[in-house]
Amino acid sequence: MGVVMLNGKVPETTSVSPQSLDAPGWPGGIAPAPLLPGEDQSDYNKLTARFLAAAKPRDFIEEILARDVIDLSWEVLRLRRLRAGLLRVACGEGVRSVAADLGFRSMGSLYDFAATWMSGDNATRKEFQQLLKRAGLGMEDVMAEALSSKIDTFERFDRMLASAEARRNNALREIDRHRETLGAAVRQAIDEVQDAEFQNVETGEVSGGPLT
Repeated sequence: MGVVMLNGKVPETTSVSPQSLDAPGWPGGIAPAPLLPGEDQSDYNKLTARFLAAAKPRDFIEEILARDVIDLSWEVLRLRRLRAGLLRVACGEGVRSVAADLGFRSMGSLYDFAATWMSGDNATRKEFQQLLKRAGLGMEDVMAEALSSKIDTFERFDRMLASAEARRNNALREIDRHRETLGAAVRQAIDEVQDAEFQNVETGEVSGGPLT
């Protein structure tokens, strides 16, 4: 997930710290947190603080890459929550299907029975639990039936998760690559300075002047 530049401007940046989440000098000040309804800003801030404390970005490029990692990590967590939520919602279909397979009959339709079970009605849940016990089944069997009813959607979630995790890992590798490149450039500059000083000593000159 790329960073969006608000008003086409990039704020000046300095070394960031977990305490500077709201400062305009870190990428969080460039674009708002990618939160959906129901998601907590404080949870996003905690994730951000922990990553910044571990990664300690050294320059603006690393801050941009850090923002990518943070947002992609948030996306991974979101997809995992949504995937679990999908299975919870599918429980009703699992209850209805298993009850039908066991020949259960209720006062109303099996859809109504499943909806009442999903609402948390104690009597309905106890009745269904007894039905499962008599058949030698458990809730894991109901969950398996629920999963099978949404298997195509779950497979799509898995592909989305794999994609988000791969992009996050690539962003982490980019931080390492940037540091290696920067380190190599610094080492080369130091070597050039040292070589120049050595040559000057041999010729008796320093920066074009006589050796004193």
